[in-house]
Amino acid sequence: AGTFDQTTRGAVISSRWIGTASVALTYCRKRNCRVSVKRCIAILDDNEERIIEMQRVLADKFPFFDCHFSRTAPEQIAWLQEHGASAICWCLDHDLEPPASHPTCDPGTGRDVVEFLIGGEAAFPVIVHTTNAHAGLAMMGLLNERRWPAIRVMPYEDLQWIAEAWLPAVRQAIVDAAGDFP
Repeated sequence: AGTFDQTTRGAVISSRWIGTASVALTYCRKRNCRVSVKRCIAILDDNEERIIEMQRVLADKFPFFDCHFSRTAPEQIAWLQEHGASAICWCLDHDLEPPASHPTCDPGTGRDVVEFLIGGEAAFPVIVHTTNAHAGLAMMGLLNERRWPAIRVMPYEDLQWIAEAWLPAVRQAIVDAAGDFP
């Protein structure tokens, strides 16, 4: 994770969040260039029904953010390496199944993504949403140990938890990020 400043109307704002604005001009010191970046909620999940429901509630409540869904840990890590500066919030499942199109693929786990994330400085909040209680606790422990802001959501009642527990956690993570990055 690099250091990123956000610029709007000529003023530099040291914040990961600019109100509800969907586009921030980002100066990337690593590449020494100015680019337009739409903030993004990144999600690792392999279940089609959950993905559809997450897309629905996010489009309704946060239409000004892009959403990126990955179905495997390696895909999520690759996306982070390329687009990490745009992340406002990261949501991670743990137990992943191989995609139907690649049944022999190793999808990795949410913990693989956490281990990648904690190799850098905390840059955005992480929500852990897995029914695997032991893996969820382990992921939260790693994130907390490295001082990454993290929220745990335990899925329940098929898809009901997405609107009732997960979406409020996403909102809270975004609001908290506004205070965490002055």
